[in-house]
Amino acid sequence: MTGRDYQDVMVLAPRVTGVSAAYSRAQGAFSSIVQGSGGPPGGRQAIQRAVTSPVFCRLGAVRKSYRVGEKIDLYVAIKNLFRKTVKVPAFLSVSGGTALFRILDDEWNAVPGPVSGSCIERKRALLPGEWILFKVTLNGEGGYRLDRPGLYCLVFLGSELGLPDSTQLTLRIDP
Repeated sequence: MTGRDYQDVMVLAPRVTGVSAAYSRAQGAFSSIVQGSGGPPGGRQAIQRAVTSPVFCRLGAVRKSYRVGEKIDLYVAIKNLFRKTVKVPAFLSVSGGTALFRILDDEWNAVPGPVSGSCIERKRALLPGEWILFKVTLNGEGGYRLDRPGLYCLVFLGSELGLPDSTQLTLRIDP
């Protein structure tokens, strides 16, 4: 799904209200920073120089808790903050090796990643200001296994694909 702002994501995916609300908060917070309100000396130009990537990446889920073994659908939203078109992955897949995550349990142990072969990474153009939303499934065939109760911290490793890493998401797995 693509759109020019978070509201396009809500229109294209009306059943994903929890994630859309989170993107709404992120969009509002980020735009106030970029506009320079309350920012560091130098205003907007200083902030724009501090932004190292022309892309913003956010990780979300519809719920904050799941049961052991239950399928977990995550949503990775990528927004082009640059004034030019950028290239982003055309799709993300855990089993295909294009959606890598750092997942830590409540004892800060890394959850082993799936073993995936080499994949052909297709790219697509993302226009200035445009969002794209990917749905990625954990606890699915060939994916990460969150198979113990507890808290898990997740980060989408966009850096493996030439993107910034995502915001952190915390999920609770119940017995």
